[in-house]
Amino acid sequence: MPKWIIVATVLQAEASAVRTLAEFEGDEGDALSKLEKVLNSYDRDVMAVKRREIFKMTDRSYLLRLSGRLSKYEYLVQLGQLVADSKSADLPNSLG
Repeated sequence: MPKWIIVATVLQAEASAVRTLAEFEGDEGDALSKLEKVLNSYDRDVMAVKRREIFKMTDRSYLLRLSGRLSKYEYLVQLGQLVADSKSADLPNSLG
């Protein structure tokens, strides 16, 4: 089974960071379903979400904008598939 990761890059000038939101195995349908659930539920930095906006960038990449009463946060949420692993017999050690 392919291995997947969902990450969120916080798009704040003073505190940019990449957060791993999920790591799991499954087929592409499972991965896209998990990505959808994350986009519809993620709210780590906002106490009470007043507005959730989701902008599609690519099939596996979205801009998530959360607005609270006093704050607004933006995240680039991306789904990635593991394609190289030096400790896996099923995958190449590197790209190329």
